[in-house]
Amino acid sequence: MTSDEYDTITDLEERCLKTLQDDVPVAVNLMHRLVRELLDRVVIDASNAAEQAQAEERAAVVAWLRREIQKCGCDDDTASCIERGEHRTQGET
Repeated sequence: MTSDEYDTITDLEERCLKTLQDDVPVAVNLMHRLVRELLDRVVIDASNAAEQAQAEERAAVVAWLRREIQKCGCDDDTASCIERGEHRTQGET
């Protein structure tokens, strides 16, 4: 989370607490926005982590395959195809 995002969340939290003293329904609405914002960020972070893990796994497989290809003296067309993601069926990338 960036410092700007943290400031936004902190600002929302402070507004909630100040408003709670005067107007409970508005404070509840602000709290709902705060929770929704946090959940959205968790989803984005999880998605980014999954994409990163997939990229790292693909790179590891390609590196392993290239090492194996060098052992047998073949060309590396298969490794290049995997690196580009061509080994996956449509919708799996």
